[in-house]
Amino acid sequence: MPYRKDNNMSANDYLLEGANLLRAGNLHKADEVLSGVLRIAPDNHLALFLKGLTAKQAGNTELSIDLIRKAISISPEIEAYHEQLGNILFESNRMDEAIISYRRAAGLNPQFSRTFVKQDLLQYLHSPGAGNIFSAKGPFCCFSCPKAGTHLLADIVQKITGLSVFWPETAELSLDILQGIPTGYFLTGHFTGSPAHFNFYRNNRFKIIFNYRDPRDQLVSFYFYYREIYKNGDNEWGHLLRRFNKEQAINYLINTFPARLANWLNDCLELARMGIPGLFITYEELINNKFDSIRRIAKFLGYDLSNDRINIIISETSFDKPSITLQKKGEPDSHLKRKGIAGDWRNHFTQANKETFNSVAGRLLAQLGYEIC
Repeated sequence: MPYRKDNNMSANDYLLEGANLLRAGNLHKADEVLSGVLRIAPDNHLALFLKGLTAKQAGNTELSIDLIRKAISISPEIEAYHEQLGNILFESNRMDEAIISYRRAAGLNPQFSRTFVKQDLLQYLHSPGAGNIFSAKGPFCCFSCPKAGTHLLADIVQKITGLSVFWPETAELSLDILQGIPTGYFLTGHFTGSPAHFNFYRNNRFKIIFNYRDPRDQLVSFYFYYREIYKNGDNEWGHLLRRFNKEQAINYLINTFPARLANWLNDCLELARMGIPGLFITYEELINNKFDSIRRIAKFLGYDLSNDRINIIISETSFDKPSITLQKKGEPDSHLKRKGIAGDWRNHFTQANKETFNSVAGRLLAQLGYEIC
């Protein structure tokens, strides 16, 4: 039915109708209603914005971008317009333009969720075949975010391969370190899969295991590690966190950790997309689905393990057993092991912490498949 002006309905009524039709997926009708509003009020920025979203869902990306930009030109102070434009530009692989839109949204609202994984890289992370490439045994590395299960992963990989762990005491990965991996060892640590070392990985046929965790559990683990374990001596993080109560300290970390995780993932995913075989595995998978995770890791590295061998590895790397990685580093288990569970953040986040996390990194949680606070 064509759009007809009803004297009993206001422009806002028609906008609401158009939004509801868009939400219901009735794109043709939504476009018809919104076009009718624009015939009467061509500068109605909300109608332009909604019509732009309708065009995007209908597959007309360029029209969508044009309409939302026109809405912004009329009403540039609305954060959501800039954010949605950024999302569409990202999906169109127009990264520089997208970043400009996100920065404008952040300027309008300091709590804008700036933490995210690039849309094009997400397609690799969530694709069914990601990390399922495996071949003959060869050199590999294990890179992990801090407090994401690095020692557990290293223990498992040592049991699978019979190799020893090489963990340099440095925060920066250099070409000298990569070239200096001893025979019979594999490199691990809190390093990024920086594309800067792409040529080394490619020329030496390296594979890389990337390990991350729900950033909420990651930052809670970090909080207790530095607030309680290393609370004495020259420990800047410990001194800083003890200045706040727990709610304040967690809020402080929320504004630090998720962005680091997103940057780390973007670098690692970029390296994988460039052709370096990469296996992405989460801490939650390692503890909640350990059998299948060990099998995936083994196949990726070129090892064919029997079910009995996998069950032995599960037993030998259980939380109550000493970590062979920590033993080799000369650190007691009590320094790094706390609970060994997923979802502990629920026991420590206040409502204020949840709201802060959602505003800062709710998008990241959704992108990675975690439940939003």
